[in-house]
Amino acid sequence: MTTSSRLLLAALAATMLPACDDAIPPPVEETVAAVTAPSSTCEAKTDSAGPFRLFNTSLTRRVRRAHLPDRIITIDVAQTSRWFGSSTEQQSLVVSLNGQVLFENYVDRYNLTDEIDVSQYYHPPYQGAAIAASSIIGGTLFANVDGRYIVPTPASTPPSAIVYEDGLPGPVVTLDPAVQSAMNDLLTATKTAASQCVVSDTNVADPNLVDAPSPLPHQSDTRSNTGCQLCRAGCEVTAGVCFYGVARSVGCGPFVFFCAVGEIAACTASELICLGQLCDKNGGACCAVGCGGEGNANFFGPPAIGSSVGCCNDGEQCLNRSNGLCCSSGTTPCGGSDCCNGGQACVSNNNGGQLCCDAGAVGCGSACCAAGQTCGTVDGTPTCCQGCTTDAQCGGPIVGGGSVCSNGCCLTIPG
Repeated sequence: MTTSSRLLLAALAATMLPACDDAIPPPVEETVAAVTAPSSTCEAKTDSAGPFRLFNTSLTRRVRRAHLPDRIITIDVAQTSRWFGSSTEQQSLVVSLNGQVLFENYVDRYNLTDEIDVSQYYHPPYQGAAIAASSIIGGTLFANVDGRYIVPTPASTPPSAIVYEDGLPGPVVTLDPAVQSAMNDLLTATKTAASQCVVSDTNVADPNLVDAPSPLPHQSDTRSNTGCQLCRAGCEVTAGVCFYGVARSVGCGPFVFFCAVGEIAACTASELICLGQLCDKNGGACCAVGCGGEGNANFFGPPAIGSSVGCCNDGEQCLNRSNGLCCSSGTTPCGGSDCCNGGQACVSNNNGGQLCCDAGAVGCGSACCAAGQTCGTVDGTPTCCQGCTTDAQCGGPIVGGGSVCSNGCCLTIPG
């Protein structure tokens, strides 16, 4: 072959090779039947920080690749739910890929406040970001991603409308499609199982405990009964399942962090609505008789045994809404401080208040006057005494001592 022929063939090859390369499709990954079906376990555990619930689930699948060995992808998910004392609830979600941590999501909620804190950690093969921290306080979202802060904005702001302080666009977070698909499928498939691991308040001595009747003003424990526990468990299941899907928010691309925070806020809102409008409403399973605490749905935490949440048990009456005092069945509330039993009446104490006295008796300050006595004033203080309008009614003044009528009371004058 002549030199000119070789050059001609080389030129033809140079023009044809790119076309041939384009004609060869890129390697395609194809997911085939899972090696194992999703499996899960639910355990009650205790560590140095106290008791918690642990839900584990896993999925292994095979991914076929043209001209390459099959890929084996194993996704493990660990979800925990715990209380630190009665003030802070933490829910965590940790996703692992083939034994290595892939994604971490920690949500802290605080009793009797509307603050929610969210911390997220992204590990390879995630690309684009490593750490995101967000807080919703008073309905306002504060956040930073890898140290870049956003302009504080209402929590209801659409993720795509959130602006960074530096004016630059947010990072694009990506994940291997096959890994993302396996993770999403596992999270979706195990939602029902996850809900079975969510438990309600557990620090009760007896799930059917009801306060024994007391003639005295008292606070009632309205949470320690089966009906309330089941109601709150239902609300917590709803929120727990909702939290479990947060990891799938990677589909939001550059807005992944704020989609997740938005989902968490929505999960919390749904739980509050459930608690406030179902369990803790006046007449609900946890608040048979409202006494200042009805509808107080942001009381997430389990109260101490015997403590009040501003409600009374069925059959009781509310005595004082400011401190949740109740009167047992068969007694009558009186003046916000006393419960009258049978045979008693709620009467004026002649000092701007009320108290319980036997039928026919007269109230006088903090005491009830005996039959035949009245309530007068001595040194500016309501006092039970023999009533009078003249000294003569008291025996009259006597030289060297005796009784006189003073401010409607017979007073003895020392001799």
